[in-house]
Amino acid sequence: MEHDQRQHTRVDLSLETIYYAEDVIGDERDRMHYFGTITNMSKGGVGMVVGSPHEVNEELWLEGIGQSPMPLAGLVRWIRSYQGKYEMGLQFRSADA
Repeated sequence: MEHDQRQHTRVDLSLETIYYAEDVIGDERDRMHYFGTITNMSKGGVGMVVGSPHEVNEELWLEGIGQSPMPLAGLVRWIRSYQGKYEMGLQFRSADA
């Protein structure tokens, strides 16, 4: 039996969202925006299906999540190929979502 390491209860859902990654070159910040679907959410993070691969430990920013109007930062904890797209787990940097 596989051990579930989640600390928070998750809720299954299907919520389309926009998220972004930032590239910093010198003093310049460049944002690359992506579309994804959140498939489950908990206080600690989200599961998503996305069209672009990302690296483990890459920082991504979710827009329109939680109660704050500010984007919510998270780290990619795992990613795998899924039906021609990618499924990934994102852990929130702050548990205030």
